Amino acid sequence: MPSKMASLGDDQMADFRDSFHLFDRLGDGRVEAKSVGPLARALGLNPTEYDVDRVSGFRQDPTRRITFEQFVPMYMALRDKGVSSSAATDFHEGFKVFDKDGNGRISSIELKHILTKLGERLSEEEAESILGSLEDSDGMVKFDDMIRTIMS
Repeated sequence: MPSKMASLGDDQMADFRDSFHLFDRLGDGRVEAKSVGPLARALGLNPTEYDVDRVSGFRQDPTRRITFEQFVPMYMALRDKGVSSSAATDFHEGFKVFDKDGNGRISSIELKHILTKLGERLSEEEAESILGSLEDSDGMVKFDDMIRTIMS
């Protein structure tokens, strides 16, 4: 077994194999590269599409099929990326760009626009469900409250 696989326990490896086989639609022991993201999410990660593409190359070759042995190092890279960067810190740094007054708040209208129009877009309903309880009487959202909601 490659060393990356050795860092996973036997029970975890069995669970990963079972999940992998659920995504194997042809029964040939391979999954489509575009399934790496959903498979990683099914195994408890929350990678961005950018990170999934970076490790799997699914956009370059959408018909590519990968084996379980090829998937495990991809999973580990996605997992390690999540561990190496503090998501809350990343969110906070990202929000600072939009904090015109330097007070740790952003207009809920502006935030809704960002969530629905930039990057990995949310639907209007998803944005509303996040922002609904966070907006204060001035129509502003505190970064810390937003980050806490996203991370929970």
